Amino acid sequence: MAEPITERDHEQVRRLHTEGKSRNANARAIGRSAPAVSKIAGLEGPTFAGDSRVARRGRGPAGRCRRAARAARRRNPLNGALR
Repeated sequence: MAEPITERDHEQVRRLHTEGKSRNANARAIGRSAPAVSKIAGLEGPTFAGDSRVARRGRGPAGRCRRAARAARRRNPLNGALR
């Protein structure tokens, strides 16, 4: 059974996260599993979404609009036939 998560683990994850380290890099640095680091991060607030430009692409109103437009094009068999 794994050792309980300590306050020191919390402090290290906070520090490493502010340095921009990934979840897996944090796990290696503190000697914990990646899921344990995710659990700590969930309690602390930081998230490990990767590069925000990639992680957030497609989310929000603009992404929903693009997805709806693609779905409409797939449903319409005559789409583009008149061009």
